[in-house]
Amino acid sequence: MKKVKFLLSFILVMIMLWGCAAPAAYINFTQPWHKTYENSEYDVSFYYYLQDAGSIPSEHKDKIIKDSLDQEERIEIADGKLQYTIEQDDAQKHTWKLTASLEITYLSEEELKNILDKEYDNFKNALPLTGITKLGAVDTMTSTVVFSMEKGKLYQPLKVTKEFDMPSANISLEYAFDYQTYTFNYKLNDQKNTITYKAKKIKSGYDNEQLLLLIRSIDKDSFVAGYSANLARVYNWTDAADSKGLLMANSINIHVQNDLKSIPITDEFLPFAKDVKQIDNENRLGVYEVKIYKSSTYESGPALTAWYAQMDITADGSYATRLMIKNVQNIYNVTTAKKAFCISYDITSLKIA
Repeated sequence: MKKVKFLLSFILVMIMLWGCAAPAAYINFTQPWHKTYENSEYDVSFYYYLQDAGSIPSEHKDKIIKDSLDQEERIEIADGKLQYTIEQDDAQKHTWKLTASLEITYLSEEELKNILDKEYDNFKNALPLTGITKLGAVDTMTSTVVFSMEKGKLYQPLKVTKEFDMPSANISLEYAFDYQTYTFNYKLNDQKNTITYKAKKIKSGYDNEQLLLLIRSIDKDSFVAGYSANLARVYNWTDAADSKGLLMANSINIHVQNDLKSIPITDEFLPFAKDVKQIDNENRLGVYEVKIYKSSTYESGPALTAWYAQMDITADGSYATRLMIKNVQNIYNVTTAKKAFCISYDITSLKIA
């Protein structure tokens, strides 16, 4: 299960990151979506950072990527799509459902050998850092969490389900946790397991599937440059399974960077975004840059960086508040302390109904 947790923490945006602790703070949550359905779609890009960009054959030089947010030279080794949907589950019970669906396709070994040429050996040596063992595969993931928006119970999770099919690492995982019966069922590579927890073990908190939405939902008076907060008791059920029944809850620290940012957005997203500025031939949108850390005495590593829109984003006659525009997760080579890989999610469309 350790291999599963490591790989999922890197490839999937919903899993939490590692870092240092910050003081706990009271957080006032609001609802940043304004109708009964909101769907945002993201382009997913998985990059390898080149150790020797000069070794890339001339016919593939155009595949080397640099941009205003990251000047280090990299090659895309996989791409895909992420659908992120918020919808009403039961109007009378004031419950909502958050669903994330991801598909990512890796270039084949033959394609990467052709593109990377002399750099391919460096790439293969770095690949174990990701947990990926098979190139050319298509990985998929779907997760759903049902939660309450009843007064006094905002974002209280009720049930989470998740399905991973990851041939890139020879992993198949399904799990479901019911916060009302405290029952955790999971099937890892066709082996079924059930764990039942005592009620007192599940204290108030949130499911890690809600993490990026919770950050977006911090009230507008608090979500300002320089703001820091701590989300205590965030449950990650791959941790629970890995610990053989010992329930674990994490503490998530967030920090909004002191200076406001503007980041490039895709041409696809231009129809949704107002207040876009042209800077150095790039269409750029004003955002809050947020660093997200997981507190742990036993693990450490880089933060996840997410960018949330400063202005409301409009679609279908309505709008979304503090919509997540982009996020990036890096993985480093601990020997060289340099970035080896990263995965980036860039918004392309928004639907509201």
